[in-house]
Amino acid sequence: MYKHIQKLSLRFYQENPTGKIMSKVMGDTRIVSNVFTHNTIQMIVDVASVIFALGIMIHLNWELTLVLVGFLSLYILNYRYFLPKVRGKQSFRRFRMDQVSSGLVEVLSEQKTVKSFAQERRETRVFVHRLRNALDIGLQGVSYSATFSFFSSLVSGLGKSTIYCLGCYFVIKGGMTYGDVLALSAYAARIFMPALRFSEISNTMAITTISLRRIFEILNTPVEIKDVPEIGRAHV
Repeated sequence: MYKHIQKLSLRFYQENPTGKIMSKVMGDTRIVSNVFTHNTIQMIVDVASVIFALGIMIHLNWELTLVLVGFLSLYILNYRYFLPKVRGKQSFRRFRMDQVSSGLVEVLSEQKTVKSFAQERRETRVFVHRLRNALDIGLQGVSYSATFSFFSSLVSGLGKSTIYCLGCYFVIKGGMTYGDVLALSAYAARIFMPALRFSEISNTMAITTISLRRIFEILNTPVEIKDVPEIGRAHV
């Protein structure tokens, strides 16, 4: 990414302030790196665990398995409702933080001019105003994220309780043994826990996709002036 930036024309630097470029190079790459480093192996293990547990549950009682699948569909509804809102707020917050970073870099690099004209208070008010706007938008995104996590936990708790209660009902009717109910409840927990983790990861991925899009905004910027490979270094 840094190598590509070095090849871009001066017009790119005129259209993109230094603070915005630094935010993408340092902040966005760090976010993407952390997500893919810490979550990839866990996601592979969770997928394998869910497939195995679903197979055992279908063998034990397909009716309760259908109930579990119904609760899993609530995760999808929760995801489709809240994640676009989280992604939109986080994207707008990153845009505001770019403005804060750009203004900060410009002011710090021109401190002689700021002090010469006694503009310290004005620049402080402008910085605080921009930062407050970014924080307000960030808090809205956090509220959506918290609500999304709450409903995910609620679905997980209701799902496990419902499967256990229905299993006990089948025991009373003579359709199952209590040992089967305990086994089904254990396997259901092995499914709900990865589903709950995936909900939390998807919340993080909503932020990561924004960082990826911002990174590719730079990587997809065409190089307007290319080096001619035939021309080598001049020899004196």
